[in-house]
Amino acid sequence: MKTGIGLACDFPCLERPGLTRAAAVWYNVAMKNIALFSVVAAFSLAAVAAGAEKRPCSEIMFKEMPTLMLYGDPERFGPEGHPFAKDPTVIRIGGRYLMYYSVCSYPKNKRPKGISKERANWWGAIAESSDLVHWKRVGEIEVPGAPAAACWVAPCAKKFDGKVHLFAQGKKTWAGKPPPNSVIWHAVSDDGIHFTLGKDNPVMVPKNEWSLDRSIDAEVYRVGDRMMLMFATRERPGAKIQQLGMAWAPYGSDYGAKDWTEMTLKAPFFKPELPWEMSCIEAPTVVERNGIWYMFYAGAYNHERQQIGVAWSSDGVNFKRWRDEPVFPHGKPGSWNAWESGHPGLFVDTDLDGALAHLGGAVIDGLEGLVVGAGAADDLNQLHGGSGVEEVHAQDLLGPLGGGGDGGDGDGGGVGSQDGLGLAELVQFLEDALLDVQDLDG
Repeated sequence: MKTGIGLACDFPCLERPGLTRAAAVWYNVAMKNIALFSVVAAFSLAAVAAGAEKRPCSEIMFKEMPTLMLYGDPERFGPEGHPFAKDPTVIRIGGRYLMYYSVCSYPKNKRPKGISKERANWWGAIAESSDLVHWKRVGEIEVPGAPAAACWVAPCAKKFDGKVHLFAQGKKTWAGKPPPNSVIWHAVSDDGIHFTLGKDNPVMVPKNEWSLDRSIDAEVYRVGDRMMLMFATRERPGAKIQQLGMAWAPYGSDYGAKDWTEMTLKAPFFKPELPWEMSCIEAPTVVERNGIWYMFYAGAYNHERQQIGVAWSSDGVNFKRWRDEPVFPHGKPGSWNAWESGHPGLFVDTDLDGALAHLGGAVIDGLEGLVVGAGAADDLNQLHGGSGVEEVHAQDLLGPLGGGGDGGDGDGGGVGSQDGLGLAELVQFLEDALLDVQDLDG
C-alpha cells in the first residue's frame, strides 16, 4: 500500500467571448466548478540521505486524468442557472471520499420556500464518491447550535485525534452594515457528515499589528506536538493585499480560540511578491513528505487569472518559494481552465492500488502519485508590484518549533482546504452586497 497525494481545485467554466471584463466577472462567478486530474511529483532522494541538507522535490508534473472530473453542485446554481461549486477539500473515511466545498447564494427572487434568508447565503456543502470521478451531493454542512452566520464556507476538513475536524469561514453575526469581517469557525465529527460545534468559537480572529480582524481559507496541519493553522487576511488600513498569517495550538487540545497562539504578530509570513501573484496569496494547503513541507497556494485574486504556486519548508514554519513561476498555471485558450486555476486543496490517500491507481497516479522510487483539480472566486484589486517585498518568516517572529515533524493527518486521510467604483469594488459589490454580504474569498 502506497501513499498518494491529491490536490483538488476550482475553476470558472468559461470566459464568454465578447463580454467586457466586468461582465465576464459576473459570468465566471456564476459558473464555478471543481475538477480533478493526476499529478506526479519527483522527490529528491538525496533529501533523505543521512546527514544531508534537506531539499525539496526536484520536479512536479501534472498529467490529465483519462476521464476529467468536473463537478458543480446540482442544487445551488449561479445567477445564470449553472451548477456552482468552489473551494474543494477532500478526505477519505469509511471506504468513501468526502468532498467539502462552497456553494453560492441563491439568486434573488429564487430562494426556495422554507429556506431562511440567512441560510440562502453562501454555505458549505458535502459530496461523496467511491472513485474520485463520480460525485453525489450529500447535503449542506449542518452544525447544530452554530449561529446562521457561521456558514462553513471554504471548508478545510482534516482527520486527526480520531475525529474529522472542520475549519471554515463565516461571520460572527449578520448584524451591522456591513457585517463584521469573516472569521474561522471549528466543528468536529465522527463520520464526516454530522458535526458538533467546537469549543470557544470562532477560533481565529487575528489580533496583530498589521492585519484586519479577519481570517479566511483555513489550513491545518501537524508539526511535532503542535497543530498549525494558516489563514488568509488583508493588511490594514488599505485592505487591498491578501496575505498569510499563522497560529499554533497544542496537539490534542480542543482547538478553540483560547488554544491558538498567533505567531505572525508583526507581519505576515507569506505575501505576494512575484508579478503573477499580483495582490493576493490565499488558499494555502500543506503536505509533508521526506521531512519537507510543501505549501500549494493560489496567487492573484480570482478572475485576475489566479494560478497555483508552491512553497516549501524544512520545519513546517518558514516557507520559501519552490519556483518563481506558477506550478499549475491557467490553461491555453479553449481549454477547460483557460481563465484560471486556483484555490488548491491537498489530500492524502493511503491506497494507490485502489482509487488513485486508475487516475494515473504512480509511486516508483522517488515518485509520488498526486491527483489535482483547478479554479476560484474572489474580488479584483489594484495590481501589486512584484519587486521589493520582503518575505517575513514565522520563525523570525516567534522562534523555532519544538519536536519533530508530522505533516500528515494522522490516519491516512486529509486535505487542504478567501474584500469610488472600480473593478475591485464591482466584485466586492457582487460578492458582498448581491450575495448577502458573505465575504467569501476576498
